[in-house]
Amino acid sequence: MALFSTRLSAQEKQVESTNDIWLFQLTRYSLNPKWMIGNELHLRRHNGFKDANQFLIRPFAEYTLSKEVQLASGFTYIGSESVAEIPSSKKTSEWNFWQQIQLQQALHKQITVLHRFRLEERWYSNFSQSNQEYDPFQFATRFRYRFSIIWKFNNPQYYVHAFDEVWLNLRPSGQINSLDRNWLNLNLGYNLNEHTRLELGYLDQWISHASSFDHIPTAMISCIVSLHSPKYNKNELK
Repeated sequence: MALFSTRLSAQEKQVESTNDIWLFQLTRYSLNPKWMIGNELHLRRHNGFKDANQFLIRPFAEYTLSKEVQLASGFTYIGSESVAEIPSSKKTSEWNFWQQIQLQQALHKQITVLHRFRLEERWYSNFSQSNQEYDPFQFATRFRYRFSIIWKFNNPQYYVHAFDEVWLNLRPSGQINSLDRNWLNLNLGYNLNEHTRLELGYLDQWISHASSFDHIPTAMISCIVSLHSPKYNKNELK
């Protein structure tokens, strides 16, 4: 966070509000207490629901090492459209592979803290400002750290989910090259039934560039569906 604050204080803000709305759907299917497969779908709109912004699909597999440690790996496709109010945005596409470890800690029977560390290997198209055309696909790596808190209310149907996530671009040597962006998110969650929960929230985005950054307030609507194999028995997890 100190790195984030120092970097942004020396930059010029470009965008204050673009009325973005993101729809997020996560499906998780537990094969057994150790293995789970899933998929994310992201539909990101600009000017309310009027204009397309981004589409993401992210299939993955997760292995539960213990109640406190989960390992995961997956693939992501990202298709981005240009946004008139954001000069830095261009129509691009990206494919990446990622690996992550998540640490879970119960501070209280109603409060859970999560630390998520993710490494991404990215292949993406890049728009060249010098010749006004797209360069061939480039390769880069990026590190993401997310700190999350889940606070369950006395009413078991409701909870609060908040997180802060820092994205860092890496050099080929693995050293930090630059700050890519920061997300600060707050969601109110509702357990619809045993398998489905809904979240309505606000995401504060700060996207960094060479000498400026974009500030993009965003509304989020999320649906999380958790299913399991008929043979699944959660009591088998040690």
